[in-house]
Amino acid sequence: MYGKVRKIESFERIIVMEDGTDIPIDDILSITGETFVERGDYMNIIVCLDDKKGMMFNHRRQSMDRMVRDKIREITKSHVLWMNAYTTKQFLNDHVPVHDLHIADDFLRQAAVDGYCFVEGQSLKPYEESICKVCVFNWNRVYPADQYFDLDLNSKYELESEEEFKGTSHDKIVFQIFVRKELN
Repeated sequence: MYGKVRKIESFERIIVMEDGTDIPIDDILSITGETFVERGDYMNIIVCLDDKKGMMFNHRRQSMDRMVRDKIREITKSHVLWMNAYTTKQFLNDHVPVHDLHIADDFLRQAAVDGYCFVEGQSLKPYEESICKVCVFNWNRVYPADQYFDLDLNSKYELESEEEFKGTSHDKIVFQIFVRKELN
């Protein structure tokens, strides 16, 4: 598409072209692809998954663990950590601050370069080209789920590290870091 802009309707978030075509600003902001990503302009993702890649059930997280939150604080201590308000609630119960926490409903769009996003049910497919690293906490069990992790880690990522630890609510949690293959 090409043409001249007639006006921008900021309240409606629409760009009106001279030929009368309306373009939603959110459509422009959601454009992804390698053309729009400079080398080094990638975000890092943190997820908690069950053995079938389940993330949530009936709009609720499957589980949570204080040791997982401590580990998230550790790996993000010199970075910005993005999440939505729902996810923030579990961190508030610990009374231990997160170094640089940013809360927004559209946190995946706002996530800064070299930031981490703790994702608990959002689709990552639209942001796939902007993801460098995926940190996975695996519960090592199957929970009921109706929302699943939607990236194929085997095709575009390689396992960088893996460790097991005992959590407060799980005897065994596996923490894996996957890094995008083309960046190594």
